[in-house]
Amino acid sequence: MLFALLALTASTASADTSMNPLQEARNGSVQCYQPDDQQRTCRSIASYVPTGETTYANKAVVLLSPNGPVILETITPVTIRAGAVCGFIRAEDVRAGKLHVAGRLLTDAEAAPMLGQVVQSMSGIMGQEICTSYVQTADGLTAKATMNGVYQAGADQRVKWVQPADGYSVTP
Repeated sequence: MLFALLALTASTASADTSMNPLQEARNGSVQCYQPDDQQRTCRSIASYVPTGETTYANKAVVLLSPNGPVILETITPVTIRAGAVCGFIRAEDVRAGKLHVAGRLLTDAEAAPMLGQVVQSMSGIMGQEICTSYVQTADGLTAKATMNGVYQAGADQRVKWVQPADGYSVTP
């Protein structure tokens, strides 16, 4: 579940304050977390729309469960600070989210109880600042998460920038 929680939040870049870790988003690229290049699938996809000089709306599409499958779509505000993109998991963003089950978008009324359960399961991290630094490794780009400045060991994920036309999707 930590994977899904972290995917709902923003990410940070390296400590280089001149670097915009979301520069590729300005060119239309999206982040594919845990990519499977053969199947063109991702565990989550994050896209970013600029809302100001250092602020973005982060749309996260996250696989909550392979059974169904159940996919959650949320939009959260994020801010670039000192070369990092940071945001908070907020109950209101999750409750406003969209749920897809077995490829069908649930109505707001159908989704409300399930979204309430997601909020409850995430209560321990609601309101916590989450940032993810991107580190280039031999295997590609790796996202490393912190919560309130504390590194979340074991939450590292492989990330790849892709274009929407590349055909990647969030599926089990």
